[in-house]
Amino acid sequence: MGIRSQLLLMLALVLVAGSTALGLLQNRSTTSEFLLLVDEQREQALPPLGEAAEALSEAFVEGGWEGVDAALADLADTDGSHLFMLLAQGQGGRSSHPQFSLRKAQVDAETVRVELDNASAGTRFALAEHLKQTELVYSGDQQLGRLLRFPLPGSELTPPQQRFLQQTRSSLIVLLATLLGAALIIAYVFGRRITRPLQQLAEASERISDGEYGHQVAVRSSDEVGQMASRFNQMSTQLARDQQLRKQMVSDIAHELRTPITGMRCSIEALRDGLLPFEPQTADELHQDLLQLQRLVEDLQMLSLAEAGELNLQWSPTELPELVGAAVRALPASDAEQRVRIAAAELRPITTDAGRLRQVLINLLHNAITHSPPESTVEVQIDQGDQFTCIRVIDSGPGVPESELESIFERFYRTDGARQRLGGSGGSGLGLAISRELVRLLGGQISASNRAPCGLMVTVSLPVESPGHRAQGPVRRSSAG
Repeated sequence: MGIRSQLLLMLALVLVAGSTALGLLQNRSTTSEFLLLVDEQREQALPPLGEAAEALSEAFVEGGWEGVDAALADLADTDGSHLFMLLAQGQGGRSSHPQFSLRKAQVDAETVRVELDNASAGTRFALAEHLKQTELVYSGDQQLGRLLRFPLPGSELTPPQQRFLQQTRSSLIVLLATLLGAALIIAYVFGRRITRPLQQLAEASERISDGEYGHQVAVRSSDEVGQMASRFNQMSTQLARDQQLRKQMVSDIAHELRTPITGMRCSIEALRDGLLPFEPQTADELHQDLLQLQRLVEDLQMLSLAEAGELNLQWSPTELPELVGAAVRALPASDAEQRVRIAAAELRPITTDAGRLRQVLINLLHNAITHSPPESTVEVQIDQGDQFTCIRVIDSGPGVPESELESIFERFYRTDGARQRLGGSGGSGLGLAISRELVRLLGGQISASNRAPCGLMVTVSLPVESPGHRAQGPVRRSSAG
């Protein structure tokens, strides 16, 4: 059973139970009020209790207690809906209906209570009446007793009264049924409105499980269901992006491997067939192709370990100017020391992994020199605050389109403009991606921005006291970002 069916069934059960309870209470209240109204009307149609007391007094004078019993019977004949009873002193209770006999009577300051036996029905019940609504009966100076008048239990309604009560009950049933039907329709409409987005989410999930990444659902509200749909769309977009990146990465890796492998294959086949003499230059070319393959494999392994948080970090106090100088000296460019200018004030040592940070600086500096015009200067600025140290590598190249600044740190990413990686430079296309993961492992952040009038500035922000400098072994992260 689906959520919509369960929701409608639950609402239907609640509405039916509530309507039934409301109908029973309303029917009981209506019937009770109607019977009270009928009793009041019947009581108003009866002669005043004072007149009945005078009739009993005259009957006693004329015929004694037998005359009183006959007068009580005459009172009952006028209207069979009420019971007249005379609580006579020393005579017990004398009733207008022979089948009702007095069992017990109690008179207090405000109320008269009696217990009666119904000989014809074999039942016993109690009745009560306010003392002020009773009447004392006298014969001369002799007090005969106290006259009571009760609505007779079990008295039948007249046919018109019964029809009115039945019509009232029927109208109540029709009204409740109408309200119940309207409530069920409203519940169905709102239930469908609530569950339809969930059904669309389920269908979209099936499509994503079938490989249709990027499928979106309509967001029609801002409530919890709408928020769920928005997060689903974000997840779907991210899955599509990750899938595209994976495909692109496989394609890029194949391309990067194909170039040196193809060159090596052609050279080896030519050597095997005798078309190419074996010379030191040929061996050097094969050796360079092998080194390029090795660098690519090592970079891929480094990036994989960094993303998984499996790299061992050696935390130690590090002097940044010395570390930047060592990175400059390790660059393959012969004029690197002349082209790189370091600007740094007095700096405190920071706690970091000097080897990993040196690798980041080498990647950034090599990238800056490669994409800068010849004879231009690459500037390294180091600023330090109370908690963070910023290292900025600024080149004089053509810059990167604003829309691609966040993407240059992806694997094998190439811009379409003048900053494309030069063919034959020996790079693997993974330097900035590795730099990003290493900076994250060191507890910092890396970003890129264009600098007017030209040039790219890459900023590395590192904490002065790294939060992981006391950790032993590999540093692990929950996600690779």
